[in-house]
Amino acid sequence: MIATALLLSLFPAPAMVSLQAREAPLYKGRVNDYGSRLSEDAELILEHISFRHEKKYGDRIILLTVDSLKDVEAEDFSRKVLQSWKLAGPEAKKESVVLVLVAVLEKKVRIHTTAKAQEFLHPNVASSILGRSVLPELKKGLYSVGLFLAFEEISSHMSAEHEKRKRRESQGEPKSKPDAKESDAPADGKNPPSGKPSAKPSSGEESKP
Repeated sequence: MIATALLLSLFPAPAMVSLQAREAPLYKGRVNDYGSRLSEDAELILEHISFRHEKKYGDRIILLTVDSLKDVEAEDFSRKVLQSWKLAGPEAKKESVVLVLVAVLEKKVRIHTTAKAQEFLHPNVASSILGRSVLPELKKGLYSVGLFLAFEEISSHMSAEHEKRKRRESQGEPKSKPDAKESDAPADGKNPPSGKPSAKPSSGEESKP
């Protein structure tokens, strides 16, 4: 079962340009920039962050940018992508996967986690990362900067949670869920007066400004 982390809009979404079903693209690796938002150097940096984290802790942090969702909900598309890539669903192992999805036309970004990954990245934490560090850069068109911050902060938080678990286990304490940090965004899911995007993180739900 896939746990939902968060959906945030950078701006109000425009009308969809196609009713054609959005198919999952082919899996290239840790960075799948089908929306052509990143330079080659930026892709290499994100791949390095993801590789470094996976090598040490086993979690997969993956990026997918697309031109448009084509009238498909971001949650459904994220689930479809991970199942198509055999990273989630009945045919997949119980993997810890974090998918960072960016839809360029709709100006939406989503952090989608498998249930295993949610043990180390709570939806409230994902909300805070997006609202505090990622969305401000993406709104300025600085995709390389925003996605670098997304990967760095996701890796940093999950690493800390892994280390906490290791310490507890070494002391003979039972496993426990990671601490959930409160989101910096309003709880009602509406835009604050400044017009900045916000979200109401909740498992299995999407929030829109």
